Amino acid sequence: MENLDSEELLHLAMHASSQNRHDDAIQHLKTALSQDTNNAFVNYLLAAEYASIAFYDRALTYFETTAELAPDLHVARLQWGLLLTALDQIDKASLVLEPLVSLEEDNFYRQFANGLQLLIKEDLESSRDAIKKAISLNDENVPLNQDFEKIVKEIEARLSGDKQQAQTEEDGDDQDKSGVNSFLLSSYNN
Repeated sequence: MENLDSEELLHLAMHASSQNRHDDAIQHLKTALSQDTNNAFVNYLLAAEYASIAFYDRALTYFETTAELAPDLHVARLQWGLLLTALDQIDKASLVLEPLVSLEEDNFYRQFANGLQLLIKEDLESSRDAIKKAISLNDENVPLNQDFEKIVKEIEARLSGDKQQAQTEEDGDDQDKSGVNSFLLSSYNN
């Protein structure tokens, strides 16, 4: 591996990740990062790998580093906000997502971020609509659409739930909130 440059390591990491070989992907990314600590994209991919194996503290650290190195890497900021939301770090999630909400109206990152912020406020219908709009605008990042389609399905399931489930949501009990967090976290595990 010593003879591989950071670009080669990045490609190997992406290949390993696509085959769910997270250990190999992380190793390649860490080696690439040792060659170029200021590479925002490598930091981002490392954050995503850690999130996918539920190593959330490390994922958050690398997402934060990514945002510091490349504030305009919108996909990283969105994923960071999604993870913070799932981990019930609501105030920080809102701050992380704020720059995306300031983007132009037809920017899909704005709509995804808006959908997450509405989800935080438990406005499920508006959240679903914003996320659906984002998906329709996004023809650049199909995997991102797939992640958010899972969230839309869960929102729709909650909206069509029985009266008892609706009453539980109105009561805002902690079990319901953990259910929201659970389905958000599941977007990293598939």
